[in-house]
Amino acid sequence: MLFNSKIDNQAIFWDRFVYLGVILIPSLTYHFGLVFSKTKNPKLLYLGYFLSFIFLILSRTDYFVADLFRYEWGVHAKAKIFHHIFLIYFSIYLFLFFYNIYHYYRKTKVGIERNQIKYLFISFLFLLFGSLGYLPAYGIGIYPFAYLSGVVFVAVLAYAIVKYRLMDIRMAVKRSTIFSGVVII
Repeated sequence: MLFNSKIDNQAIFWDRFVYLGVILIPSLTYHFGLVFSKTKNPKLLYLGYFLSFIFLILSRTDYFVADLFRYEWGVHAKAKIFHHIFLIYFSIYLFLFFYNIYHYYRKTKVGIERNQIKYLFISFLFLLFGSLGYLPAYGIGIYPFAYLSGVVFVAVLAYAIVKYRLMDIRMAVKRSTIFSGVVII
């Protein structure tokens, strides 16, 4: 909707709409990394969620995105001052996520668990290429193909789930089946 918008205000609306989810990526990813690596760091976690909330409010303003860049493939909102600060926050929390996962990999000795962690790490590395979707907001006119990184992320993660029992999918299926049965009864 953003790229194909013909009206400037409509394009900016859709870009801000997308940020309703994007703003939460750093804190949710970091939180997932803490849970997965069995690490605790409540101060950084709460700070991350607090900053997400602040950026969520700021993303509704012209100080986050405003005006438009026009490209052959469509339009994209221009990043403003708080968007720059958001990218710093985004980078720091993603670095912390990768640091926790890598540190957990280093201390884990069980072979299958090491494979699970390795594929999780690789899948999130592919997802990191999705951050190239920010470039059009900074005047770099590459087509925002970032969604393709999500496809590769899902494929690698699905492989890890099936091959190495990442996230113990059998347990989830059993619980879902039992829950569904109880609801039907």
